[in-house]
Amino acid sequence: MNNYQVLKNRGYNVGFNYNIIDNYISSSQKTDSVGKNITQYINTDGNYNYRINIGYNSQISSIDAGIYSGLSSNVSNSINYVNGIKNETKNNIYSWYFNFYKSKEKVYDFSIWNEFSYNSSKSSIRPDIVTNYWSAEFNIDFTITIHKKWDLNNAIQSQIRQKTELFSGNNNVTVWNSYISKKILKNDKGQIRLSAFDILNQNRGYSRNISSTTLTENNYQQLSQYFLLGFIWNFSKGGAASKQ
Repeated sequence: MNNYQVLKNRGYNVGFNYNIIDNYISSSQKTDSVGKNITQYINTDGNYNYRINIGYNSQISSIDAGIYSGLSSNVSNSINYVNGIKNETKNNIYSWYFNFYKSKEKVYDFSIWNEFSYNSSKSSIRPDIVTNYWSAEFNIDFTITIHKKWDLNNAIQSQIRQKTELFSGNNNVTVWNSYISKKILKNDKGQIRLSAFDILNQNRGYSRNISSTTLTENNYQQLSQYFLLGFIWNFSKGGAASKQ
């Protein structure tokens, strides 16, 4: 549901999504006396997930800027079996996000996007183990026209994850990308751009997986620091599409 008041430049949105998954393909794991694991894939019922989202956006006329803020909740319930015992794993993520943006044509374009999340997971087969932790993401994007047809951009994304008793490593990552560009050709349809990606050389993939029998933390390689000289040509009549 969306509601936007044009004259007041503000509005809100509310969303709800619920999914029930029948005959979901899950696992049945058995461990014998010598520690050997045997996994069989089975169909289970009782699996579901839902998401609730509430957002509000408004223009701040006194400084000619805009804000967007909201709350969301993601909940999932999954079923599997361990040594013949039914297990339910519940995962909950509660988030608050905030966006601020301000721009002036041919002068600058500035935006901030932040999100804070609380993550919780527990299983019925091991109720004594409950995993709770905070995570946050910060994004800043700033483009400024430094001299006529020259633009300078900086984009920084920082991901912060709370350490826990089980996940004690430092997995915070900050990725800084930047470029400088010059508009050329008639009506500024061409652009020469020199870009630097992952200036701090910290980019890496990361994931946490929590289930009834395992808690895993994975780090994997992603494309890291590099530089690129490119040419962008906007060949559309309306100026909406571009090709690099």
